[in-house]
Amino acid sequence: MRDLLCNKADAKQHNPADDQETGANAEPLALQRNTVHEILNIVILFNPMKIFFPTAIVFIILGLGWGTYIALQGKGLSVG
Repeated sequence: MRDLLCNKADAKQHNPADDQETGANAEPLALQRNTVHEILNIVILFNPMKIFFPTAIVFIILGLGWGTYIALQGKGLSVG
């Protein structure tokens, strides 16, 4: 019965060597990305101000710069 459902001639086994035909292996990149993601999770969990405070300061400075530039051009202030 099994031979009727699954033809052995059509079934192919996965050969890991076929994945490396291009010479590139994607696993180290995925591992690196996951490692960086986990490090950021740990930093945010234990010391969130180390990430969010500098980011907030950068966006505040960018917003003030943008508003100053538009105000000096005489176009008024953007209020959203």
